[in-house]
Amino acid sequence: CLLKFSLYMIEWGKLMSTNCCYVIVLNYQNSDDTIECLESLYDQKKTNYKIIVVDNNSKDESVTNIVSWIDQQSTYRLYRIYEEGALADTIDSFFTIVKAKKNRGFGAGNNIGLRLAVKQKDCGLMFILNNDTVVEENLLYRAMLETRNHPKAGIFSVKVISYFDRKTVQFYNQLKLCVPIAKTVKKEAQLFNAGEFYSGSGFFVTPKFIEQVGYMDERYFLYYEELDWVEKAKKHSFEIVYLNDLVLYHKWNATTSKTSRLAAFCYTRSALLFTKIHHPFFLPTVVLFQLLRSFYYVLTHRTREALVIVKAIWFFLCVREDRQIEVFLSNG
Repeated sequence: CLLKFSLYMIEWGKLMSTNCCYVIVLNYQNSDDTIECLESLYDQKKTNYKIIVVDNNSKDESVTNIVSWIDQQSTYRLYRIYEEGALADTIDSFFTIVKAKKNRGFGAGNNIGLRLAVKQKDCGLMFILNNDTVVEENLLYRAMLETRNHPKAGIFSVKVISYFDRKTVQFYNQLKLCVPIAKTVKKEAQLFNAGEFYSGSGFFVTPKFIEQVGYMDERYFLYYEELDWVEKAKKHSFEIVYLNDLVLYHKWNATTSKTSRLAAFCYTRSALLFTKIHHPFFLPTVVLFQLLRSFYYVLTHRTREALVIVKAIWFFLCVREDRQIEVFLSNG
């Protein structure tokens, strides 16, 4: 027992002295959820970590509210605020807040944080975390220990449980016609094989993965970024490991529900873009499938959703790829 304890202390000492976990939280006009997420991160023990909050060009008082919350804390009050493009190479504070010049989507926002994190000499792991989540106590410490046991892995998934129903597990467990099917289950035996999928609401990624695979594909804007990384992980022989004992609680679409038309548009558009990039042979089939989805919504008296799907297909086929989101937002 004494020997095991000594080895444990040695490993813990190495973990504390050399590796830092950089947590990246993306905020867009939802500071209440972001602050609750930061509160759960604030109490993490026994590990070396720093938090990067990227504000995706919010038009409300998000940054002011987040800074006000930081100022109220008894410790770790040191923070830095940077404008995108004026970042320091070295992070010297527990909290770093980066204000994006423009909202270019989920991938682009997280990439701001990732690019800053990988510059740090002590970066051992990065945790991409939705702001509408709450993490368990000591999750970061346990993750840092667990990930050391999987040298071939590039992405580590955690168990995602409903914030509102703590007995329900949330995840994507199927990909039908290049469309991820979200399901909830209450039995552990039904959990999926995370070697194929993982939840984008919270996951760990290694610096080596970023170095070899690259950053998130910013063309998606919203949705499918994690599935895009799954395809690239396979091509680069990286494993995706499911850390079953690590839990976070997810509110599910807390931000996108406020912009539901954009979310519906991006969901369809991203499915088509993902197919075009990774499975082009199936693109006509996926277009037909999306049209059938639209027809189903018409039959169920959800005409608004049906029109958004049709518009997403039209834009995907007829509007230049780098302008599809911009054109939709301007007159969609």
